Amino acid sequence: MARDRIDHDALTKDEDLKSEQYLQALPAGEREEAMIVKPKWYTEAYEKGQHEGKQEGRQEGRQEGERAGQVRMICGRLRRKFQSISPSTLETLNRLPVEQLDRLDEAVDDFRVSSDLDAWLHGLGDV
Repeated sequence: MARDRIDHDALTKDEDLKSEQYLQALPAGEREEAMIVKPKWYTEAYEKGQHEGKQEGRQEGRQEGERAGQVRMICGRLRRKFQSISPSTLETLNRLPVEQLDRLDEAVDDFRVSSDLDAWLHGLGDV
């Protein structure tokens, strides 16, 4: 059994770091026997970070899925209107941010020929 038991819940972050350094200085056999209880703040922060990370990942996935669906919908409308979309135009559409995709979706009905689309995209600047 280890000589010392460290109650991490009672420690501050600085004290916890010192206790970790203390444990690292112990001989291997004693270090393995030491009972380490992770501090409550550490466990809570870790769990909160995991939860927030998962939520952020889900949100980003939803947004990217919605964006991809929006691009598909606009491409479908453009193909029906102009029969085809050039690979370079398709590449440009795939790089547009959501706000510009929204504006493009509204503008599609105003295009008469495919050069109207090209001019609209060119008017966005270097996308």
